[in-house]
Amino acid sequence: MNKLSRMRRSRDSWKGKATTRAEQLRESRKTKARHQRRIECLKERVAALEHERLEEKKTKFPAE
Repeated sequence: MNKLSRMRRSRDSWKGKATTRAEQLRESRKTKARHQRRIECLKERVAALEHERLEEKKTKFPAE
């Protein structure tokens, strides 16, 4: 096998691995971003519920 043929084979192998790895990393970043958005949404909801609970507490037991 001549050098050019060997080089092409090794490049093809490397390209396949690189594209697979890139796809996995891309999907991982998308998933992480989706989870981060969900976490932010849930934190906002918790804050709103806590605020609502405090408001209810104030109306039930007004400061005298």
